[in-house]
Amino acid sequence: MSERQTLGVPTIVLPPLQDPAMRSALQHIAQQTQTWLRRIAQAHDELQGNRGTPQLRANLDAGGNRLTNLAAPAGDADAVRADLALRKPLTTSEYFDTLGLTIQGLPRAATERQAVPLEQLQELIQETNLIANSSFVTVNAEAALSFERQLLAEAGVLLLTDAGANTTLTVSVVANGISNAKLRTSGALAVVGRAANSTGNVADIQATAASDAVLRESGSTLAFGTLATAGLANNAVSDAKLRQGAATTVIGRSAGSTGNVADIAASADTDVLRRSGGTLGFGQITTAYHSDYVSSTFTATGTGFTAGVSSTARYVKLGIMVWLWFDVLTGTSNATTFTITGLPAAIQPTRISHHYVLGQDNGASTRVLMKLNAGSTTIDLYAADGVVWTAANGKSLYECWVCYALV
Repeated sequence: MSERQTLGVPTIVLPPLQDPAMRSALQHIAQQTQTWLRRIAQAHDELQGNRGTPQLRANLDAGGNRLTNLAAPAGDADAVRADLALRKPLTTSEYFDTLGLTIQGLPRAATERQAVPLEQLQELIQETNLIANSSFVTVNAEAALSFERQLLAEAGVLLLTDAGANTTLTVSVVANGISNAKLRTSGALAVVGRAANSTGNVADIQATAASDAVLRESGSTLAFGTLATAGLANNAVSDAKLRQGAATTVIGRSAGSTGNVADIAASADTDVLRRSGGTLGFGQITTAYHSDYVSSTFTATGTGFTAGVSSTARYVKLGIMVWLWFDVLTGTSNATTFTITGLPAAIQPTRISHHYVLGQDNGASTRVLMKLNAGSTTIDLYAADGVVWTAANGKSLYECWVCYALV
C-alpha cells in the first residue's frame, strides 16, 4: 500500500519593506492567508483519507458508480461487501439470496415484516395444524376451519354481545326471557321461594293437600298455614266477609268462658240483650240491672190526732227520681194541723215542693195540699187549699203516690 501524501501548505515570504505600516498590513494578510490555506489543505487531506478518517457532512452520492475494493467490516458501522451480505439477485426481485448460507441469531418476530427464526416458524406451523384440525366454538361460521362449532343464542332467551377481536364475548339473558317451561319442575302444591329469613338458595314451599292453607309469613318463616290475627289489617274484614247469622240474632259468646262465638237469638219483642245469671242473652230488664235502684218501706206517723195514727209507706228510688206511696192515715182530729213524720234520709227532698192529694176533714172529703220540706223528715199537710184543719171529728189522708226529684 502506497504511503499517504498530504497536501502541502506553501510559506508566504514578504519582501523587505521600509514602510512599517505597509509591512504590518502585509504581514497580517499573509497570516490570514496562511491560516486559510492550512484549513483547506487539512479538509482536502481528510476527504482523501490522507489525514485521519474522512467525515462526510451529507449523504454520499456515488453518481451511479459502485464502491469497490472494500475491506472486510470490522464494526457494526462499516460497509459490508456483497459476498458477506444478503442480496437480491436483481433489483426487481422480491426475495433475498443467501447463496446457500444460513442466517443465525434472529430474534423472535414482533411484526409481519420481520424475519422469523426457525423455532418460531415451527411453532406457527404447529399452531396452524392445530387450528386446522381441531374443534372450535366460533361466533360466526369460518370457512377456513373444518371442525368448528358455531355458538348460537336461543332467540328471545339469550343474547350474545361480541365486543370485537381480543376483547370479550358476553352471554346475557334477555329480559323476561326465562319462561315457565325453562324453570325447574316443582313439587305438587308448591311454590318456589326462600322460606328461611336469610339469603340462600330457593326451594319448594309446599302446601298439604286439602288443608285450605294460605301462604303467609309466621315466626319469620314463609310457609303455608292458617292466617293469624296479626296477618289481618285493622278493619280489613267487612260485614259482607263475615258468616251469615240466623234471624234476629247477634254473633257473640253467651257463656261466661272463652270459646267460639255463636248466634245469640232474640225470641220475643221488647227483649233486650243483657247479662243475667252469668249468661249473655236476650230478655227483660229487671230492677237488679239498676245499680242505683232502691225499693223500701218506712213507718209514716200522723200528728194532730187524739191517738197515735201510723201506716206503712213505700218508696222507689231510681237515680235522682223518687216515687213515694202512702197508705191511709185516719183518726179523730184534736188539732188544726196535720203532719207526717218518719221520711227516711235517703229520700229526703233537696228542695221544697207542693203536691195535691185527697183526704178528709171534719168527716168530709177534701183536697189536701202536701208540702215536702227540704232536708226534713216531716211532711206538712194543709186542708182545702190552705184552710186549717178542724180540731174535731174525722181527719184522714187517702192512699196516694207522690213523685219528686232529688236535685
